[in-house]
Amino acid sequence: MFLASLPGYARQPRPGKRASRPKDEVLLGFEDFTARLLEWTLWWNTEHRPAPLRGRTPLQAWQDDPTPLRDVPAADLWTFTLRTPAPAR
Repeated sequence: MFLASLPGYARQPRPGKRASRPKDEVLLGFEDFTARLLEWTLWWNTEHRPAPLRGRTPLQAWQDDPTPLRDVPAADLWTFTLRTPAPAR
């Protein structure tokens, strides 16, 4: 949803289906992209009310969920990255 709204995305060339994007279209730099993504994420989580959530925002649904959370030890977090853990000191 977010990416499709950005310049250069929705009108990407697709062989045999669409023309290429306009030559004068200005694409976003990293800083502008990041700012827009953060703004959209805030909107999505705090204002957007998808039908499956029955009038609640994603943040409200998260806060209302009784599922217990548990902290993961920092030493175990490396399993979610592409790097191997640093040797113990």
